[in-house]
Amino acid sequence: MNAACMFTIIVPVYNVKKYLCQCIESVLRQRYTDYELLLIDDGSTDGSGITCDEYAAKDARVKVIHKENGGAASARNEGLTNAKGTWIVFLDGDDYYASDRFLLDICKVIRKEPAEVICYGVVEVYERGGPPAIRRDTGKLDFGNTTDEDEKLAKMISGEILSGAAWQYAIKHSFVAAHKLLFDESFKETNEDTEWVFRVFLESPKLAKMEQSMYFYRVRSNSACTKARETGFWKNRYQMIGKTLDQIRTQNCTERRKELLYQRLAYEYYVLLGQVNDEPDRMVRRELIRNVRKYKGLCSWGG
Repeated sequence: MNAACMFTIIVPVYNVKKYLCQCIESVLRQRYTDYELLLIDDGSTDGSGITCDEYAAKDARVKVIHKENGGAASARNEGLTNAKGTWIVFLDGDDYYASDRFLLDICKVIRKEPAEVICYGVVEVYERGGPPAIRRDTGKLDFGNTTDEDEKLAKMISGEILSGAAWQYAIKHSFVAAHKLLFDESFKETNEDTEWVFRVFLESPKLAKMEQSMYFYRVRSNSACTKARETGFWKNRYQMIGKTLDQIRTQNCTERRKELLYQRLAYEYYVLLGQVNDEPDRMVRRELIRNVRKYKGLCSWGG
């Protein structure tokens, strides 16, 4: 694979016009400039696509793809198909980088370690106000001198660093291509990246981490992740758990890695139970409770 630049930054864009300029400008002000910014307009109806085109007209590094609405998985796959960078980075259209050193600091890690996946910390910023809060602080994650990738994964899980968000990781393009790591487009609402993250870690990538938390994740009332706490959104998590269980069982990796990912999947199961209990339709809730019991074996991994 002949890379045209160091980084491809993939941004799925769907009706985020209010936040999009801050997102794009946080990329354009990066000190490290060897990148392409792919804006995937996923059938926006609020003028987000026009904003994308305006930025593309001003900066050759910005490229826009307009497509019919297909969901975040479809948009990210469009980005992966067209990416020309050595490394892939995901950024949501309503999020942004807090520092102009974000890409520069990733480069420092790349030069120092033979990594295939690099994780970094996240800061949550709340649309309704309140102080930002660091989540999954990689600065507290200590890999020490270990080269054992299972041990690194164990530390990520025990330190609550391993999230199901694709945007928390930079991933080598050749690793994505070698393992055919496209997103599952059957996930239309949520959990498309959680399912993808499990598949990434099942392939035993070489891990590294950044010290700083420079990704700012915007928590807003009408985002897909916030809506996931509402009724009906248990369906994608239920689907994700079933599919991921099958993948862990059949994957050719160490038993230790399987145990660790069962442990992390147990957390998703507990979240699912909470979502099922929030289902207001009594008959639906009863049927759901019967169905989710088939995954109760995950509880033995949950600690």
